[in-house]
Amino acid sequence: SASIMNPGTVFYEGMNPSATGYLGEAPRVVKEVERTLPGPDALHGAYRAVAEAALGHPVSPAEANRYWTARAVAYASSHPGAAARLVLRKALLAAHSHESWDLATLERRDRQLARWPWLPFGALAALAAVGALRRRRFPSTLPLVAVALVGLATMVVFYVSSRQRCAAVPVLAVL
Repeated sequence: SASIMNPGTVFYEGMNPSATGYLGEAPRVVKEVERTLPGPDALHGAYRAVAEAALGHPVSPAEANRYWTARAVAYASSHPGAAARLVLRKALLAAHSHESWDLATLERRDRQLARWPWLPFGALAALAAVGALRRRRFPSTLPLVAVALVGLATMVVFYVSSRQRCAAVPVLAVL
């Protein structure tokens, strides 16, 4: 597959009745199936297995992604108020300073780096917004603003974690 991730399953993790906005929330049945599968890619296999059971035939990763995307869209369509609140919450969390790591290895690295002085992500985002507003004086900042907005929008579409925010740090720092 040309895709480097499973966007349908990740979209569902960020847009479902149990989603909080921070981190992805997989359905309980997927977590139960994941525990029975071997290997490092057990979660993706579990998502495919649940989709296969629901659809009644073997599915490709692309078809599993379509299945989980349709489930997320169905939730948002049938509960528009809850979905809108969740999207707004993710937009606010994307610029927030709370660290929410979805990988234990990155959380350990964060603790190791904690002894160094740092600027909270929320402060960096606010300073970058000020820099973006000053773009009339510096027209070359417009592409940086676009890259920063794409990074933040990605978190709003999927879910917010400190790992996803790592990609936005360099652009926000330049702004």
